[in-house]
Amino acid sequence: MRRLPRRLGHGEEATLVEHLEELRQRLFVCLGVVIVGWIAAFIVHARVVRLLTHQLPREHRHLLTLGIGEPFLTSLWLSLYLGFAISLPVLLWQAWAFFIPAFERSHERMLKAFIFLATGLMVAGLFFGWLRSVRPTFGRIPSSTVWFMNSVGLNVFIAVVGISSGPGFVAGLQQLGFSLFLWGVAVTTVPLILAMYVGKYLFRFDDAILLGCCSGARTTTASLGMINDIAKSQIPGLGYTVTYAVGNTLLTIWGMVIVMLLI
Repeated sequence: MRRLPRRLGHGEEATLVEHLEELRQRLFVCLGVVIVGWIAAFIVHARVVRLLTHQLPREHRHLLTLGIGEPFLTSLWLSLYLGFAISLPVLLWQAWAFFIPAFERSHERMLKAFIFLATGLMVAGLFFGWLRSVRPTFGRIPSSTVWFMNSVGLNVFIAVVGISSGPGFVAGLQQLGFSLFLWGVAVTTVPLILAMYVGKYLFRFDDAILLGCCSGARTTTASLGMINDIAKSQIPGLGYTVTYAVGNTLLTIWGMVIVMLLI
């Protein structure tokens, strides 16, 4: 029986071929775990559907389908999402074991503290969100107070981003010229335009959810607030949550990969 990929120690050197072999083994582990989770989720997907529909108002619990194969495809997609969620701890552990040897031990301890803190905040948010959904009177905040906090928070966020990014942007522009600005515009806008067309015409997403997905992919909370204000609805937040988490994860991972490639 082939062993699981070994985690490299801090300061341990390995050739490019050995790194690629470790990456290949970890990708196979991730793929296998997702497939197992997918199968397990498909076995219990009927119970999951009943659990989800039970949270809806009684008059909206009867699900409708518009195509012959839609019930089966919906079951497959739901099982895939659930299987991915079940296997997420293993996926994160594989990513952690692959990248963490590149950091010093002190940085590893710092990252562990932040991960535990972020996990605790996520669990607390999920719990209190669920409690708020079943007991709407719990944690009620006046709408005027919510509007004030959202407006001030977004404005302060935009101001802080501009203040912190301004000096670096000006220095880069002076060093590399105006082409840096043009490449930044292209890198920022082209993926978003493609994402909107793919989501609209390939996946048939609703416009509000699609714009929320694009905001989450760019990890930009300010744009989500603007979309919610224009739509006068919180529905775009449904598309924001997953893409925001995935975008932050990929931003962290690929940031380290780029740094490792440039060193």
